[in-house]
Amino acid sequence: MKTAKQSIDLEYKSTKKRLNLRTALISLCMFAFVGTSAQTGTVTVKLRNASVKELFSAIEKQTPYRFSYRDAEIKGKGNVTIFATNRELKQLLEDELSQLGLKYAVSGNKIIVTPVVAASSAQSKRVTGRVVDANGEPVIGATIKEQGTANGTITDFGGNFTLDVADNAMLEVSYIGYKSQELKAVAGKTLSVTLREDTEVLDEVVVVGYGTTSNRKLVASVSTMKTDKVSDLPFTNNGSSLQGRVAGVIVQNSGGEPGSTPNIYIRGGGTPLYVIDGIIRDATDFNTLTSSDIENISVLKDASATAVYGAQAGNGIVLVTTKKGGSETPSIEYTGGFDWSKPTTLPEAATTKEITDFYNTVYRYDGYTSDFYTAEEVAKMSNTDWRKLALKNWGPTMRHNLSMSGKTAKGINYYTSIGYLDQGTIFKSDYNTYQRYNIRSSVSNTFDKIGLEVGLTVDGALEKRNPNPEGQGQIWRNLIGYMKPYQEPFNADGTYTDLDVHPLAWLDEQDGYDHQRNIAINAQLYANWNIPWIKGLKAGVIGNYHYNTFDQKYFRAITPLYSATGALKDPNMADNREMSTSHWWEDVKDLQVNLEYEKAIGDHFFNVQGVYTYTSSYKEQITGNRKGFASPTMDQMDFGASADQKTGGMAYESARLGYVGRLRYSYADKYFIEGNFRYDGSDNFAPNHRWGFFPSAALAWVPSEEKFMQPLKDRHIIDFLKIRLSYGQVGLEEGVNRFGYKTVYYYNEFASVLGGSFKPNIYEGALVDAANLSWYKQNVFDIGFDLYTLNNHLNLTFDYFYYQTKNYLMAPKNRYSTTLGKDLPQVKSNSELRRGGVEFTLRYKNKWEDLNYDLGFNATYYNEMWALDESEDLAVLMNPKQRVSQEKLNWGRLYHSTGIYQNMEDILDSPRRISSNELRPGDLGYQDINGDGKIDDEDCTRYGKPSKPSFDYGFDFNLDYKGIFLYGLFQGTGSRYMMLGGLLKDDRASYMTYKYQMDSWTPQNTDAEYPRVCTEGSPNDGNNMINSDFWIVNASYFRLKTLQVGYDFKYSLLKNVKGISKFRVSLAGTNLFTLSDAMNYFDPETASEGGEAYPVQKTISLVLNIGF
Repeated sequence: MKTAKQSIDLEYKSTKKRLNLRTALISLCMFAFVGTSAQTGTVTVKLRNASVKELFSAIEKQTPYRFSYRDAEIKGKGNVTIFATNRELKQLLEDELSQLGLKYAVSGNKIIVTPVVAASSAQSKRVTGRVVDANGEPVIGATIKEQGTANGTITDFGGNFTLDVADNAMLEVSYIGYKSQELKAVAGKTLSVTLREDTEVLDEVVVVGYGTTSNRKLVASVSTMKTDKVSDLPFTNNGSSLQGRVAGVIVQNSGGEPGSTPNIYIRGGGTPLYVIDGIIRDATDFNTLTSSDIENISVLKDASATAVYGAQAGNGIVLVTTKKGGSETPSIEYTGGFDWSKPTTLPEAATTKEITDFYNTVYRYDGYTSDFYTAEEVAKMSNTDWRKLALKNWGPTMRHNLSMSGKTAKGINYYTSIGYLDQGTIFKSDYNTYQRYNIRSSVSNTFDKIGLEVGLTVDGALEKRNPNPEGQGQIWRNLIGYMKPYQEPFNADGTYTDLDVHPLAWLDEQDGYDHQRNIAINAQLYANWNIPWIKGLKAGVIGNYHYNTFDQKYFRAITPLYSATGALKDPNMADNREMSTSHWWEDVKDLQVNLEYEKAIGDHFFNVQGVYTYTSSYKEQITGNRKGFASPTMDQMDFGASADQKTGGMAYESARLGYVGRLRYSYADKYFIEGNFRYDGSDNFAPNHRWGFFPSAALAWVPSEEKFMQPLKDRHIIDFLKIRLSYGQVGLEEGVNRFGYKTVYYYNEFASVLGGSFKPNIYEGALVDAANLSWYKQNVFDIGFDLYTLNNHLNLTFDYFYYQTKNYLMAPKNRYSTTLGKDLPQVKSNSELRRGGVEFTLRYKNKWEDLNYDLGFNATYYNEMWALDESEDLAVLMNPKQRVSQEKLNWGRLYHSTGIYQNMEDILDSPRRISSNELRPGDLGYQDINGDGKIDDEDCTRYGKPSKPSFDYGFDFNLDYKGIFLYGLFQGTGSRYMMLGGLLKDDRASYMTYKYQMDSWTPQNTDAEYPRVCTEGSPNDGNNMINSDFWIVNASYFRLKTLQVGYDFKYSLLKNVKGISKFRVSLAGTNLFTLSDAMNYFDPETASEGGEAYPVQKTISLVLNIGF
């Protein structure tokens, strides 16, 4: 038996201690007790039918010992009944544990409990081994588990273990803070296992502009996301999968129409730049990528990360790396999803009785002495559910993706995938469907002798849409908000009734179609060369060709409506039938040449890189239109009347050239310096103003690598700490007029009328000032830190950012007070926008027994202010209530309501709008902000926050336990304001169809939620409907954005089935519940504040994921 001193020497001889300093000190003080008190120490325990855990807990309360064990090894050991007073602990443990088939060993203040190993059976074999760390020190309490079973044990104080396992068993060795290892169980010899510290997150490769680095060496503000936890979810675009998962990225969906895509903002900016496999692509290319084809997504935020992309990157970059294959073992993977969706919310519709009763009440308040609808008339009315006639309970969608990847015997890497998405509609007709077909193939080969890699990637996407020819606004406005339940949709013979508006007729296929098709094809050839005769020198080239085409054929055929007697409502339908076509195509050519050299000299590391980029694009479009189609079946352009036909077309070309430079230096992985620049050329400016130079610099310091931090590292209080600082400039040309440096002329074919006919004319365009039209700049400052603690299980990333954008391109209006007949020329102005905020990510990853868990929280907040906006004229700039300058984010200007007038005294005692001269109790009153005794435009002041979120957060959780997995995301926003619009705040009783609108003010309902309405017109010049805070809704929300629960049958049932690597079945959902004030009217991510848009959807999905 080792003495206390020997045990101490074994555990603490290394300068890089496995245990923290606090544990070491406790162990040092306790070893004498361990050697003697374990023999003589006493405890008092009185338990009846208690669990083994309760026995351990009772001992822990009386001693400094803590028990270490695996739940699976003490589960089912039976109950303990013991009455012991001042009994020696050693004797108690030996007596009680032996009866339970357990044994123990003492190390420091830890008592390690393991099962007594029975004699090996004929069907099993006994394996023994020792687990140590990188310094050769024993790892006490490491878990050794037979894969696919509950059979396992833990190491003793010497790091040793013994375990009986089945033939051909595989062992998994794990311990908190270390990477798990797998090894084959071999009997007859002592297995040696060395665990390495888990620094995987720090050493993970991060893709940045024109290169890669690691989290450890990263000096820029970059967030990354892998798609493995989202690729099975029922998202139809990649933008939605980013929502709530990446700090600094704010994603705002715009309704739920099939094929729709969200708006993405990085730190509150505008539309970001999308880079896929090193080439700039557009948002459509990003959203149509199959998520399972994506290896990872990097979001580049500060200037040190984005400056290398120059003028196009002022709003940040979403950088995508796709899968390329490369595994020695070929694999085939299939993912299929069957989804069903329905609106997250729709305002409840009122019944015929509720509507007619309400209308009669309003009718009488308007001065009439009798009811508008008599009881007899109401009794004969129908109670049509228009929604039920038009909508399905659930809209179906199915997703399929099949991929194959690997590496051939000759070293050729390959990855090929095909995907299909068929997103159905909630309409009972087939309008508003969306289909997408994807194909991607990548092959590459490395010639090791000369260090050359050559690859080719080809991808394509075909999208098909079929929106309703009447438009979403028209359909939803009338279907949900206008149609009355007492209106009859059909005549007795089944034809459509001759209503003024008839959404069911619009949804009939007779009404026409709007067929849209988009095809995108991309081909990329690349080569990377590690030049063998100069170590550290690399060269690369990328050639990319992108072709995109869009075709649309629109035909409004008009569904016939009939009166009850069979008369056609519109006998001139043929004249109103209309067809239009549109075709455009675009090709984009890219060339990149890259040269990079790196060298390490001792602790010094140098890297220098230069990149040449060239992009050219060409686009053409042609359109045609005709009316007067005699028959809805003659849906070809030549069947329309040629008298009013219209044609149009355009062509567009552009080019861009850039030179990129990067210099990196680091010392001992503690001090980092990085400088970047881009010299950008754009044909948007005159030749002598075409080029802009945009530099950036970044510094980073890793205090955790300093000697004075070693005690904190040993305790795992700070495992890694890096402080980052960056500043840079990004050039911008957003909003520049095409050829704005030249005087241009336009042709107008309808310029004048002479002799009863139109005559054409040519006129001059806007004024120009080529000498003052050039790049404007955005200065970006960022400071942040990355912290890893608790054995690298917990990491925190924090950033403060500040953007200053100056010299916007605009035609200033504050320089002259007299008109010139047209706007001043577009030039670099003195306008300045400031935007700043903070973001952080907190993530904890760990493992407990067989449970792996990963918890993360991120949040982003920003605000912005125009220091000066020269597009405002002098009069506006001098009015603090109207100007935009010097004002932070807000919804806009509106009136402030004082509430609903209850009597005439309230009205007479209050100022009013001049046009509101017939106010009555039930109307809205407004606050006289400037105290001049009247309500006018001067009383409109700024209010609240815009609908675009300025605070966004997400909490995600990922749990895996013995093949069972549970992944989810809660996501939400801070205050964001939306104004009820359209029929949601109408003041005409004849337009009221929502149940909540029945709670409008009447003499019988003075405590109403909403102001009075009337039966005719909008009284008092729409007094109750003007924009005021009364109709503002705080659309902040908290929602269960995603949830997925499932099981991988490979863990148990299919464990021994060769050829199957995974067989996962799961249920998933999106937008499963939402908490928001806006849900009374619409989903907070609606595309229309009037409810006149395809609603946001709640989706449930059955997912199958199989790997071979």
